[in-house]
Amino acid sequence: MVPDQPWASRVLDPGNDDADKAAFYNRVNANVVGEIIKNTLTPPAWDDLMLHSAKFTFVSPTGSKSYDGPCMMKVIYSEIEPTASVNIALHRQAIETTRMHDFKGNVVEMLKSIEKHHQAIVGNGQQYDKETYRRHLLTSLLSGQNSTFNNKIQAIKSDVESGNGYNSSISPGELITSSKQQYVNMERRGEWNKVDPKDAQIMALTTALKDAASAKGKVTAGANAKGSDTAMVPGYSNLLLWHTVFKGMTIEKDGATFTWCPHHKKAGLYDGLYYSTHTPATHADWKQGRNDWNAKRKGPKADEAAPVPSTAAKTLQVSDSIKTALMTNLCITEEDLTKILDSAGQEN
Repeated sequence: MVPDQPWASRVLDPGNDDADKAAFYNRVNANVVGEIIKNTLTPPAWDDLMLHSAKFTFVSPTGSKSYDGPCMMKVIYSEIEPTASVNIALHRQAIETTRMHDFKGNVVEMLKSIEKHHQAIVGNGQQYDKETYRRHLLTSLLSGQNSTFNNKIQAIKSDVESGNGYNSSISPGELITSSKQQYVNMERRGEWNKVDPKDAQIMALTTALKDAASAKGKVTAGANAKGSDTAMVPGYSNLLLWHTVFKGMTIEKDGATFTWCPHHKKAGLYDGLYYSTHTPATHADWKQGRNDWNAKRKGPKADEAAPVPSTAAKTLQVSDSIKTALMTNLCITEEDLTKILDSAGQEN
């Protein structure tokens, strides 16, 4: 136990006292360390160290001071240059966050990196709890895409977590060796980068759905390009395209007279619309009447050209029965299927 400061030095008699002899040589060694530090540091660095001199100073009965070299070294590492402790934390973080994709799926290279970080920690006299290290290893090993390899690692993880089974007491070193060998054997047999059947089915389904969505988009675009009377404004389900194209203040359509009203605007889509129910002069009254009607029925306020929600416009619609069949045959979750449909419905 280190005694409280201030520390006082005493006279030694190494020639007659064996205990003093041992203390004398320890003092000599400590003084050598102190002199090396003093001769190595730059003047500014020495001044920084002297700010903490009370932590390594001995005072003789006559009042002279001497510095303890090992204590000086401790102050340098812990307070003057604390990068050693910071680096240890970075090594731990690196192990905890290592994932297979960072090494292009190469298990051997990934484990080599983890081992280097681990060695940097223990090589500096720091502790790394064995169970924590093993848990981080298992997380990293399960971050890949090969289902066969993952099944093996998951079985080991289950034994460890339950405390039962052949691998319940596997050490981090044994786990590393076993995983490397499993990867090497699978890679040599050409099984490592082999596409999982489930993944192949999902990719095929995604491609087919994207093709269907693309074909549907081309049909709609073609209809709009031709100016069809039934073509809709992109993103809308209740606004015909011809309502947005100015051809005069009034036009005749299907036996009715439509008047151009410039008060209806939507940036990038239309700057006025044809209406048979009001004119520019009666727009304010028409709008107030519409609002009064909406308030009376206590329903949501109707928009003269309400857009279709973006998700509805971009998601390929599939019936519930087809969704159920897809999830059953492909053994995928509803969440996975939704992601596939969303992806297929996105514009190219």
